[in-house]
Amino acid sequence: MKGSVLSGWSAAWVQAAWTIRRLRRGRMLWVAGFFALGPIAFALLVVESGRTVKWDDLFAPLLLLTGIVPPLLTASTTADEIEDRTFTYLWSRPLPRWSVLVGKLLAAIPLSMAILCLTTVICYQLAQRGVSPVDPWPALALPRALGAVALASLALSLVSGGIAILMPRHGLAVAYAYLLVLDLPLSAMPFSIAKLSVTHHILILGGASPGEATGTPGTSAIWLLTIGALWLALGLWRLSRSEFSSDAR
Repeated sequence: MKGSVLSGWSAAWVQAAWTIRRLRRGRMLWVAGFFALGPIAFALLVVESGRTVKWDDLFAPLLLLTGIVPPLLTASTTADEIEDRTFTYLWSRPLPRWSVLVGKLLAAIPLSMAILCLTTVICYQLAQRGVSPVDPWPALALPRALGAVALASLALSLVSGGIAILMPRHGLAVAYAYLLVLDLPLSAMPFSIAKLSVTHHILILGGASPGEATGTPGTSAIWLLTIGALWLALGLWRLSRSEFSSDAR
């Protein structure tokens, strides 16, 4: 209805639809698809070489992909709003500020999940020929891998969204630096410290070896969601207090 004020969730869904249109017209989905070819090519090469495919070896490229796609879609779209100065316009509308970030996440999370899950299924099917009968993959390897990459998509999208709001000018770069410089080394630490690592919990969920540390999938799922929720809370807190004026750049 003309002149009516959108509720927070209605505004978030409008923002999600707008974000999906921008992603479809832009290059980020193509870039994400290009990166998804990496694990697929790796699976093909290993099988064609005649080597035995171990689950840890197959899951490693998928783990790397989980650290690339969610930040690419979430942090980049959030940064685009700031760089294009459209946040200034949005703040002049009677809309809750949180609806903008939530709308970005509503668009980016399903797309990230779809790309990662599809890539996982393709890699799994391609690598089946290289599995040794004497060294089989873990039970329920594919369902666990799909659960791992899906939860990783959710958690890392929340992390990336929070980072993009906290440091909008370099959100994508900082998100990647966080994952590669801080999070990845944490996964190799003693278990009490490794619990803070997203990488560590994705490995446990996916049935790959997290080194000397051990853990249960249920506990790792809770830790993943908690880490993502904390970063989202930080982003929403910053969003409620920031002024993205036209000279924000």
